[in-house]
Amino acid sequence: MISSEKYARMEYERRFLLSQMEDEVRTLQRRVILDNYIVGTNLRLRQVENDEGDTIYKLTKKSRILPGSAQITTIYLSLEEYQLLSKLRAVVVNKVRFLMPHDDLTIAVDIYGTETDELWMAEVEFETNERMNNFSMPLPYQIEITGDDEFTGFALANRFGIENRRF
Repeated sequence: MISSEKYARMEYERRFLLSQMEDEVRTLQRRVILDNYIVGTNLRLRQVENDEGDTIYKLTKKSRILPGSAQITTIYLSLEEYQLLSKLRAVVVNKVRFLMPHDDLTIAVDIYGTETDELWMAEVEFETNERMNNFSMPLPYQIEITGDDEFTGFALANRFGIENRRF
């Protein structure tokens, strides 16, 4: 049996529910993200477009270990590979991500929304569990949602996205 640790890395992340902060993010770098959460798996197919119009495609498997920590494996894809995998049955969601520098970290401010519902969320990734636990969020936030199943990527895709039922 091959150890998955050889190919995966640990991700340490904290998430926070924010109020709208349009003025604060207006001048930040922006990414438009299309996530496909492949039904019945822990796989996420992602398309990311930056302000310059560059697009990257990747396939990620994320397995939660504890609240705030997950084992993650990512591979980058060509457009053709992305298009092929995007035909799988998935829950698909768009979000806009703003990148806010803070010390030597980046706070990602994500906006999910529909015509009747909108959610602002911040997430911060860390190199170590200790650094994650010692972090103090500099932005005003409503509540910390790290480890809350209602705010996983798949749960947010179900709330704000649509299901692609091709297969």
